Amino acid sequence: KEGFENEAKLMKYTVLETPAFNEEVQAIPGLGMNAALKVFAFDDSEGSVSDIFKVNAGYVVATVSNIVKPGIKKYEDVKAQVKNTVLAKKKLEKAASMLVNVRSKMGDYGDANIAKTVCPSAKVDTTAEFTNTGFVPGVGREFAFSEYSSKGEVNKWSKPIKGSLGAYLIRVKSRTN
Repeated sequence: KEGFENEAKLMKYTVLETPAFNEEVQAIPGLGMNAALKVFAFDDSEGSVSDIFKVNAGYVVATVSNIVKPGIKKYEDVKAQVKNTVLAKKKLEKAASMLVNVRSKMGDYGDANIAKTVCPSAKVDTTAEFTNTGFVPGVGREFAFSEYSSKGEVNKWSKPIKGSLGAYLIRVKSRTN
């Protein structure tokens, strides 16, 4: 990668490195689907430089920068990732437990602004209309949110909903088929 960065800058190309991936992936992270590029990544040796491949974002010349052997990773190699995952889960649990208190003060049909008085860090917002594809405007790809929205009782506050991005109290104002 380092040897190509200066030339790429001069030619106004972008140099990026994908995270490690295995042969079973459908799409190469950051590049998309290209079967020939995936074959190159696994059939060539470290340091190999590819021919030009067409991908959704344009054209790619790839190099095999590192080969990760399959197997169990060393704790030192995943320590930061494990720590971040545990912290995220703990934050989500704390947010959900705070929402239990908020929900008890709001009741089934209370004003959402009560949440700000009970928990000043709470965000109170309304989404635009969305479909049940998992993407919620202002929230992101949050399947727990869209799933509840498609089935929850209209005009009644939900119990705390834990998603992958956060914890929510949801009141569905209307729903269409």
